[in-house]
Amino acid sequence: MKTIAIVNQKGGVGKTTITSTLLHLLSNNNLRVLGIDLDPQANLSLTLLKKNPNDEEITSYHLLTAGRFEPVKLENFDLIPSSLLLANAEPELLSAPAR
Repeated sequence: MKTIAIVNQKGGVGKTTITSTLLHLLSNNNLRVLGIDLDPQANLSLTLLKKNPNDEEITSYHLLTAGRFEPVKLENFDLIPSSLLLANAEPELLSAPAR
């Protein structure tokens, strides 16, 4: 299993476009692909789901805070969407006991 992370603190540098393109290209080459949106603004989730990701019951917030996840099945790949809840994850994780 390989992991590819697209990360940059600055906005407007193409993270969403690059990630969306990679998800499609890799999955179109018969690779199993899981996208995880870890941005509280949820631009990748908005782009791929074409609906409000805040409507999803389980998001990357739940993955980080409770270890729960249920990917959304899209046409060729899966996505763990983000939501505004993710903005609350950092304080919760900082106050959680070390695991």
